[in-house]
Amino acid sequence: MVKRTQSKIRRSNNEGSIFQRKSDGKWVGSITVGYDDKGQQKKKTVYGNSQTEVAKKLAEVSGRIKSNSYELVESKSFGELMTDWLLVFKKSSVTGRTFEGIMRNFRLHIEPQIGNMKIYDIDTFVIQKVINKLIDEKYSNNTIKKNKHMISQFFEYAIDNKWVSVNPTLKKYKYEQKTKLQTRKKNIRHYRPK
Repeated sequence: MVKRTQSKIRRSNNEGSIFQRKSDGKWVGSITVGYDDKGQQKKKTVYGNSQTEVAKKLAEVSGRIKSNSYELVESKSFGELMTDWLLVFKKSSVTGRTFEGIMRNFRLHIEPQIGNMKIYDIDTFVIQKVINKLIDEKYSNNTIKKNKHMISQFFEYAIDNKWVSVNPTLKKYKYEQKTKLQTRKKNIRHYRPK
């Protein structure tokens, strides 16, 4: 039996530390995010299946600290952050009627599914689940594309502000639905004359 050791990796200042737990082999990262009223360090801990995954998460936290947005991202949900973005940036760039449609889509399709999550917890898997739900509810490809595009625009804004480092909507997603005609053709058996 191979004995696991807890290996600690020393990183540069303000980049945190990473180690592998003996108990389950999980990688753990820790970074100082500020100080409390008594001068004690406040730490943020992240977890992952690999050293690389944890290093990436720590880099995102470090980016939020450097851009002075750490408290904002920690205190607000994805839905709250996106609502702020819609009201401040999207509203001024479209007509009133278009904005009403955008807000309706957001409140109907996006907020109920992922609004309570933290922005850094939303990945390609979560986005695919949003798309799958829209498919299951028989929404048109156009509606699905509009919602994905809206989430994508918001993530680009979040990247610019160093809230996250990756836009999870850039992956190619499967959301093309078969039309009734395609389904009917598939169910028709073709007989060849003997």
